[in-house]
Amino acid sequence: MFVALIIAAVVFLIAGRLIIVFKDKIKFFSTGSDNGFKFSEISLLWKLAKMGDIDEPLALYVSVPTLNKAISNVLTDSRRRGIENTDRIQNFLSKLYKFRTKLNLEHQDKKGLDSTKYLDKGQRLRIIYPGHGVFTSEILNNGYEMIIRLPLQKGVIKISSEDWLNHQISVYLWRKGDASYVFDTRVTNAGIFNGQSVLYLAQTNELLRAQKRRSVRCECNLNAAMYFIKSEI
Repeated sequence: MFVALIIAAVVFLIAGRLIIVFKDKIKFFSTGSDNGFKFSEISLLWKLAKMGDIDEPLALYVSVPTLNKAISNVLTDSRRRGIENTDRIQNFLSKLYKFRTKLNLEHQDKKGLDSTKYLDKGQRLRIIYPGHGVFTSEILNNGYEMIIRLPLQKGVIKISSEDWLNHQISVYLWRKGDASYVFDTRVTNAGIFNGQSVLYLAQTNELLRAQKRRSVRCECNLNAAMYFIKSEI
């Protein structure tokens, strides 16, 4: 009985030691299996990750650039061995490309703007001032408040900075590589910034994303009319 306990303890210690030593590899294989890869494919990915100096092999399952590096390693290795066009390699590459598409979509789902404080300097804006029409401007600085160039209408200053103070406005923008957004805010102050007349806008987390993710866009030609309401309804 005592001997059996000693043997069990030794086996337990060895198993625990093996888990500690190979925990990264175990997690890598487990994650690969969860993502639909075969054992042989995961083995090849692990080998290529080590050969390709990928510091964190698990990044293959979450990082598109790291996955691209692995795909490049697969192509290079298979060409060197003359097996690039075999069914096994082509099926494996097809699975990698499909997985990369899935990663890209997941990253796009997480991409977006949830606060005006993340807008970049130089971002162009279209502003609707109720009762006065549409104006153009751009962000000169963005911190506690957003600082924008004094809005122009057809390239001309139509409204002085003082006449914007404490008014609610609607701001439209196209964020490069993302989508168009609209938000309402208030002009809190006016002044001079870097020698230019500017307005100060309150930051907000209430933004509406015009394009819905995964929506299909196509060119169209529709008749439309726009009317500016001079007074509040």
